[in-house]
Amino acid sequence: MRCPQCDSNQCQRTERVWQSEIRTRQLPGRMASGIQETIWIPPETITEMSELARSLAPPLPPRNPWTRLWKTATYYFQTVALRVLLGLPWGFSGTARFRIPQFGLTPDIEDATAAQYRARLAQWRREWFCRQCGFRWVPDSVRTQDLPE
Repeated sequence: MRCPQCDSNQCQRTERVWQSEIRTRQLPGRMASGIQETIWIPPETITEMSELARSLAPPLPPRNPWTRLWKTATYYFQTVALRVLLGLPWGFSGTARFRIPQFGLTPDIEDATAAQYRARLAQWRREWFCRQCGFRWVPDSVRTQDLPE
């Protein structure tokens, strides 16, 4: 594979370059002395990312705060409705087991954002990166006559 911009052969998939730029190292366990006692600090793993790895990171999954709010509000509404309909005392906490299924109550926002995320992740996995000039492209989507000179 050659870079369509600089014609270099130092090209790799973006995912592979991102993985190669992440470094992990193991710190050994050690004893640390405090004011009154000495404690054992267990071994730990440290992960370091280069600036290149940060710039090539995969897309983040969507975070929709409205979905959580919607589910929480639906849960509490169902709990109150069940207490009123079943005539349960307000101190009874067993209504959480008798929740009404949320068929069709969750908005379709989750499905749309999940589909967009899957499409962006698939695009990222098909992407290539040139280590010489830093150009990123998806094969068969870039034609050489469209590139700047």
